[in-house]
Amino acid sequence: MRTLADHAAGTIAERRLRVVPAAGFAALALAVAMAGLFGTLARSVAERRRELAIRAAVGASPGRLVRLVMGSSLGVTAVGLVAGTTMAAATGRSLAGLLYGVGPYDAGTFATVALVVALAALAASAVPARRAARLDPMTALRAE
Repeated sequence: MRTLADHAAGTIAERRLRVVPAAGFAALALAVAMAGLFGTLARSVAERRRELAIRAAVGASPGRLVRLVMGSSLGVTAVGLVAGTTMAAATGRSLAGLLYGVGPYDAGTFATVALVVALAALAASAVPARRAARLDPMTALRAE
């Protein structure tokens, strides 16, 4: 004799065993992607230091510099989201056996993942954007 809850847990135990490591790898992949995006943006701000200093010297506000850096970040993120969504849709059918209670083309899941990635990219780009806004034009131009 077993309860219905025990029987249901037993039938999905194998799927759960496969999903937990996959979710861990997904979280790790998100962390690595955000670290890469942060590094890329920090490098981009460092390389564009002269350009940003000239923009600040001719009157660009710190807010405008933040929007410039954040805009380039969101552009890269949008391209990545389109490519990732396309790849996820292409591989959705092969992963259908691992899913429980969700279809391989669930719009809510796709939207949630896209929102999480976009928010993480926004957070990763905040530090380089603030660094660009605090850039002193005279110091940056003299360093060249």
